[in-house]
Amino acid sequence: MCRPATFLFVLFALLTGQLRAIVVQGIVRDAFTRLPLSETRVSVSDEGGLIAERITRLDGFYRVDLVAGHSYLLRFERQGCVPRSVVYDASQVPRRWEDDLSSILDLRLFPPLLDMDSVLLNTPIGSARWDTEDQQMLWDMEHSDPLIAQWNLLLDEHLKRHPEKRPTVFERSSLWLFDHIHLWSWPFFIVAVWCFHKL
Repeated sequence: MCRPATFLFVLFALLTGQLRAIVVQGIVRDAFTRLPLSETRVSVSDEGGLIAERITRLDGFYRVDLVAGHSYLLRFERQGCVPRSVVYDASQVPRRWEDDLSSILDLRLFPPLLDMDSVLLNTPIGSARWDTEDQQMLWDMEHSDPLIAQWNLLLDEHLKRHPEKRPTVFERSSLWLFDHIHLWSWPFFIVAVWCFHKL
């Protein structure tokens, strides 16, 4: 429960432009099939501990609103999958920043894989920081790319040993359908409303 004084401070800070919301959103997918994963727990922690939790929708979508001036750890957990985490460092974002800031963070979750290194289990797979020159949040690809390559090698090795885990024709078709519906959802919605209106 929020204390009245805390609520008033946050409200005042928002109204005076001292705190800026940063939107981080994306889709969580299965590493094998690339299909969206619902019921994935997305937890957000800052220097003081856990501050928010979200559960992905049926289409795997999640969204969290962060505040400038803090560094965050986003952790993704689902039953039967290996947890993964990402560092989102907004501590250097200027409080006076007035443009909207948003980041797309799509993520794949893996089952426990053979010969998995504990470093992969405990190291954040990605890191984003404020770039003063470009005036935006940038992902540290030098950090991420080697880790992603290791995950993909493990996944390839796992699929060689367990070919039955490869996506089925139905799963590939479902993925194609999901991606196209997701891509064309707004035009489809507008056409559907127009057709409904004409009836």
